[in-house]
Amino acid sequence: RPGTDAALACAVMHVLFRDGFSDRDYLARYTDVPAELEAHLKVKAPEWAGAITGLGVEEIEDFARAIGTTRRTYFRLGYGFSRSRNG
Repeated sequence: RPGTDAALACAVMHVLFRDGFSDRDYLARYTDVPAELEAHLKVKAPEWAGAITGLGVEEIEDFARAIGTTRRTYFRLGYGFSRSRNG
């Protein structure tokens, strides 16, 4: 569903934190308030995002796991968030 990419991103990050795929050392060194981000994402589970995005929980879990187990993941940005009012 168009406009639901932020919910999907939150659920993916939820899974990455929950399942130990996040690089906490990197986050501590190069980002602001990673502990607060992780706390915020605790309620943004795949079930929550599935209701918004229309995706199944298993699809979200599988996608997040693919990101978490791929050594180098690349996302090309430039559409979506950056072209919206609050992007």
